[in-house]
Amino acid sequence: MTEEIIDLIAKKLGYEFNNKTLLVQAFTRESYAKEQRVKGLDVQSNEQLEYFGDSVLNYLVVCGQLDHFTKVMDNTGLHVLYKEGKLSEFNSHWTDKSMLSKCIDALGIAKYLIMSKGDINQKVNKNESVKEDLFESLVGAIWIDSGKDISRIQSIVYSMLNIEFETINVEKNYVSQILEYADKNKYILDKQVEEIENNFKAVYTITLDFLPKEGRDWTGTGYGKNIKQAEQNAALDLINTLEHYGWYDIKAFPKMNFTLENSINCLQELNQKGYIGEINYTDDACFSTNKEPYWKVTCKINNYITAFIGTSKSKKEAKKKAAYDALCFIYFQVNKTNEYNPANKHFKFMIDIHAETPELKVFIIDSFEDDFIYKGQLFPENKPYEYFGVNDSFQDGDAWIEVFEDGKEALLRYMALFGDFSYVHLKGEELEANLTIFIEEEYEKLSQDITNNGVLLRESLLTIMNKYLNK
Repeated sequence: MTEEIIDLIAKKLGYEFNNKTLLVQAFTRESYAKEQRVKGLDVQSNEQLEYFGDSVLNYLVVCGQLDHFTKVMDNTGLHVLYKEGKLSEFNSHWTDKSMLSKCIDALGIAKYLIMSKGDINQKVNKNESVKEDLFESLVGAIWIDSGKDISRIQSIVYSMLNIEFETINVEKNYVSQILEYADKNKYILDKQVEEIENNFKAVYTITLDFLPKEGRDWTGTGYGKNIKQAEQNAALDLINTLEHYGWYDIKAFPKMNFTLENSINCLQELNQKGYIGEINYTDDACFSTNKEPYWKVTCKINNYITAFIGTSKSKKEAKKKAAYDALCFIYFQVNKTNEYNPANKHFKFMIDIHAETPELKVFIIDSFEDDFIYKGQLFPENKPYEYFGVNDSFQDGDAWIEVFEDGKEALLRYMALFGDFSYVHLKGEELEANLTIFIEEEYEKLSQDITNNGVLLRESLLTIMNKYLNK
């Protein structure tokens, strides 16, 4: 771990280490330490720090509860705002694996974990348990480095946890969640409450615009000693039903350029990465009304009640069609993915040479009319755009736009002309030649998926630029 990374992490944590070795140890996985010990090196892992950090973290959370939720009265002793069960619930919330993992994500430091080759291949730095271990190890390292000064590190750990004791409320309001869900997705939500003897029964009925019924009523039923409790239980019951069938807490699916030809593999990739459940295909040999034979393949995904069907004279083609139908349903219905897709479209780079703060922009071409008018989308604004495409440069209002077919040429021009990058041009031809070679080498490392996607390529070119400037 470099000094630069150590300083960056310390800045994010808000704590300057006296013994930076402790910080490095907090990031060192046991798997890596074992690899180094085999080579005869004395390398310690974060397992030891994690043990102490876990205890310190729990102690600090209890201290926070004592400071904010209690008051000592002269005549009657300690008064506590919440009952013991609620305090335990708060404690569990703030020390939960998922919570600590999200805190590490917010700090953006899991990428600095020092891991073995096996860990790297398995991408364990994305695992919740691994990020939980990292958080507790950091608490242990800070505590030890501070000379075990709890008062000194208390505010630092609270900041890492993002705790605001005055406004904290970890109670899950399931009614609010289901109301928000219905409003967000424009679904109709009907609430009915009826009294049964001395208890109450709350029935929620939700109608989802495109959700196939297939004999199922999308309702939640809850019982309780009062209306509020019954409503909460009913909302939770409905949420559980929706989650079971894959309709409630849907992951943000990765962008995927699926076609009929690659549909089976793309669907399988979503399953392997945990975005959808197990996929099952069944096939039937059928005959048309003209007694022509054909195959009918049905695709079922275990967390969707909808069946996806493909037909063709070829069994393989029918399977592709069923998988493609499933992908379209997932992306355009369930995941609501309707954003502009620039993949595999022709594009051009543009620079406004008269702008005060010029940007490297990319124009994704949707069509080219007979009168030489290009039409498409301009990024990063993501807005419709068109221009008369005869020359390599043109005027657009007060702007003078230079157009480039080649991304490497566009980046070189951008760095040579504007702002802080003008030194590249001023330092002469030799530096420009070196820059050209650097851009060429970095460009060769880009995947075809990136070079075929103008939006992704623009981002990658700017990354190349920053890498060069920070050398």
